Amino acid sequence: MKYLAEFLTKNPFIVVLMFCLTLIGVIVGLLVSWEVLYRDYLSKTLTIPSWLVLLIFVIVFFGWIFYGTRKKQQADGPLELIADRQYGVERVNACGKKFLSCKFDGTEIVIDAQSGLGFENCNFSNQRFTFDGAAARTLAILTFMYKDPSFRPLVDATIANIKSGDLPVSKAPFSGGTRR
Repeated sequence: MKYLAEFLTKNPFIVVLMFCLTLIGVIVGLLVSWEVLYRDYLSKTLTIPSWLVLLIFVIVFFGWIFYGTRKKQQADGPLELIADRQYGVERVNACGKKFLSCKFDGTEIVIDAQSGLGFENCNFSNQRFTFDGAAARTLAILTFMYKDPSFRPLVDATIANIKSGDLPVSKAPFSGGTRR
């Protein structure tokens, strides 16, 4: 059963087919019961034309879909290239950018984990990294875990994996909170 559920939710063709069938079912249901729906509910409770309400609903629905897709593409999209630039004592948000041959002198580099980042052939002098958003929460959790002696070996192993470049990444679907 678990395999079937995973197949149905991971297969893009099945997901699109289920969406289309559901959409067609809703449209057919509205068309069949439109007169009763309008006579019993919409004509008595709404003072604006019902077609306008439906139009607004459709626009909001598709806007929500396009906004979500756009936001995901921004997070997973290509990095903005910044080349041969000098930064002084200032705050620079590094996520979503790839720095090429840049110089950082006394710069606060902020990492918020909203998207990827990259540094190539850059010079650093008196810089400091600070963390915000999901990156700050992750470090806070690791710090809290490190205080407990039973979790300390796990955090040490994670740091060793960071040093070796072998980062364990979960392939399971995320089940808690919001994920970006």
